[in-house]
Amino acid sequence: MDSSSNEGTHRTMNTPKSTAKRSQHVTPKMRQEEFPDGKFHASGDRLYCSSCNIAVDHRRKDTCSKHLETATHKKKERSHQESLAKRAKLQVNLVEAFGQMSQGGIEKQTTLVSLVEAFCAANIPLHTLDNSKLRSFLESNVKNCGIIPSACNLRRNYLPRAFEAHVKHLKQLLEETRSLALVCDETTDAEDRYVLNVLAIPCCTDVAEPKLKAFLLRCAVLERTNYKTVSDAILRILHEYEISPLSISAFVTDNATYMSKAWKDSLKSFFLNGVHVTCTAHLLNLVCEEWALCFKEVNKLVCCVKRSFTACPSRKARFKQFLESNGKPEKLPPVPVVTRWNSWFDAALYHADHLQEYSGFFSKEVEGNSSASLAEARALCMSSTVASQLSQLKSYAPHLSGDPH
Repeated sequence: MDSSSNEGTHRTMNTPKSTAKRSQHVTPKMRQEEFPDGKFHASGDRLYCSSCNIAVDHRRKDTCSKHLETATHKKKERSHQESLAKRAKLQVNLVEAFGQMSQGGIEKQTTLVSLVEAFCAANIPLHTLDNSKLRSFLESNVKNCGIIPSACNLRRNYLPRAFEAHVKHLKQLLEETRSLALVCDETTDAEDRYVLNVLAIPCCTDVAEPKLKAFLLRCAVLERTNYKTVSDAILRILHEYEISPLSISAFVTDNATYMSKAWKDSLKSFFLNGVHVTCTAHLLNLVCEEWALCFKEVNKLVCCVKRSFTACPSRKARFKQFLESNGKPEKLPPVPVVTRWNSWFDAALYHADHLQEYSGFFSKEVEGNSSASLAEARALCMSSTVASQLSQLKSYAPHLSGDPH
């Protein structure tokens, strides 16, 4: 009895050990076949998640199952499925554009259009594909790529296809949206042309996890900027994307006069379910511009110091040495930017803390230098009016600039 008992105990104790031993003999290929729909794929002696493209411990099935339940995997799996669906739609569009082709031809055209789209999205000029090293690498490593056409050919034949596919994709996304906001802003390009940027933001449907996503519909080039050209461009873009004016819930712009007039005199009668929302940041910028107008002498100092340092790197180095010799932190003056409303306050408060250092530094710089901006900077640093205005700003403005003082 004792002998059989010991034998049974011996078998029981060996069971987990033998199970663990068997699990070590499961190959990545065997584990891959246990999960359907290509969740995992084997490569050599490793098992990879097809969506995340990371190695997973294939010896334990539980580890693989837990990986499939992680939020990161689910997010990447959704993204992977969306990418496959987008590729399938692109293939349909290419067949319509180029006519009937073999499956290999469709795959190649799809890959080339996707390549052009990727380069455009990354803001990489297409002429870089004419580089022999890059071309050879892509042709060898990108599946279904084949021989890549020249940049001129891609620009003429494939870029329009990529744009058409992008527009169709946006249409499909927006047609499922019952309500969206239009965000419009005007700027100028490198050639000083007026450009109106129009974005569409579908309203969030998930209240638990609100997340807004903006889509750039068009960068419309305008002959001039007024309420008529802006209204006409917006209505044309909505017609192009087949967006009903009744689905517009908000028209978001800055506080420019022509934008307000475009809403009141034109667009308001089309967007019956919409409201005009003006940009809070632009309002703050307008308010802060009033501060700059009230402190004219300080504004002169801000502009003068900016001119003195911007065009002269050696002067920046000398000023840092001057600060170090006076026991001050080697920090250069902030550069005010027109589009950043608090940058003017940052510069003014810096000048208030370094007014004495400025007087000594610019006095030395003026010696042997006939620069008018240096002479003006020295005069402003010694002005009692500037000192008084900087003192007022130091008392009331720190909370506007985010300064910790």
